Amino acid sequence: MKKKKKILLTMVLVFIIILAMILTFFLTREKNYSIEYTVDNFKITESYDRELKRYHFKMEKDNESYETISTHKYVGKKNLIERIDVFEEKEEKEHCIYPHSAKLELYPQCSKDGQKIDIALLESDNSDFYERPKVKRQQSTYKNISLNATNGLKFLIWAHKGYISLSGEKAKGDTYGDSGPTFLQNESYYNKLSYQLDEYVLTPNYDQEYSFDTLFIFNFKKGSLTEWKLDFEISYNSYYLGDYEGKIYLFDRKNEVEYALNPKKKKMEIVTKDKMGKVYLEDWKDVSVTKLSSKEYTFEKKENYIYKIQDDKLVLQYYGSKEKIVVSKQPISSIVAQRGEKVYYLVKDKLYEYSPKYGEVLLLTYSEWAFNSLNAIYLY
Repeated sequence: MKKKKKILLTMVLVFIIILAMILTFFLTREKNYSIEYTVDNFKITESYDRELKRYHFKMEKDNESYETISTHKYVGKKNLIERIDVFEEKEEKEHCIYPHSAKLELYPQCSKDGQKIDIALLESDNSDFYERPKVKRQQSTYKNISLNATNGLKFLIWAHKGYISLSGEKAKGDTYGDSGPTFLQNESYYNKLSYQLDEYVLTPNYDQEYSFDTLFIFNFKKGSLTEWKLDFEISYNSYYLGDYEGKIYLFDRKNEVEYALNPKKKKMEIVTKDKMGKVYLEDWKDVSVTKLSSKEYTFEKKENYIYKIQDDKLVLQYYGSKEKIVVSKQPISSIVAQRGEKVYYLVKDKLYEYSPKYGEVLLLTYSEWAFNSLNAIYLY
């Protein structure tokens, strides 16, 4: 009898555990949602997007409205904002809110004269309201390149016959010593047809005059340079459309052919068929070679953080939002790269990094960039 009771008790316990596991799974599984609630008199609209892996918050009070996002895995809870601090300087017409969450890292959202701006662009003193974390800075020089901060990055800088490779706490020629990864016999001032995908940087053999059938691949992870003999020749009258799932897409205007290049496998495919190519605009679209020749198409992906240059200023926009936030008022020359919420850009001869967490940080200075900045720098 006791044995039967023990077995029955064990079965009930196992059933309760399984039921609890099933309940936990359904309560915490990743799912889209949108809810509204109020914190400190702010109406908050909170949503989660499974596809974008992000939380979106819209905070409204009186005539003020702010938006922010957090790219974070699903936390299994809602009503994530617990408190909102407010900063206001009426004379300067400046206003900020700082939403606090125990689960997510959020940052102040500010405006001046109705324009959304980064907190660093406020005129008034706000140090008691919020202070950004400090970035480790350093002062060193290598081959006329001044390093102010590396933020754990490796750099590849165009040097006419190849690249200068920099990494670590001090400027140095990584792997290749003073020469760097050099692969050309003749100098090429411009580096028009190079491209980076993840750790791979592809550069044509510019020693070949009108077209090329060789690409040099620099691997940031390995610090190695390899040569890739292509199956087809590509004319220099070409451009890159973008990359998708490990492949780089290039259109050759002269030969009216679109190629897919896989640097990891060193494989080359012809994409065009029946005078039609393909362009990724949040989905694959067929585009005629005539249109591909007449203008330069660029792949469009769903990015949570969208950085653009508008009126020479750097502007941040969240995917699906109309709100534009000015994050730098410096005269931006070009955007070099973007890695999630971080963006890298040139202001004359200076390379900067911006992120909502650290703000604008000067990384490198190189006088050459004031005259030639096209594909002049890659980072990993």
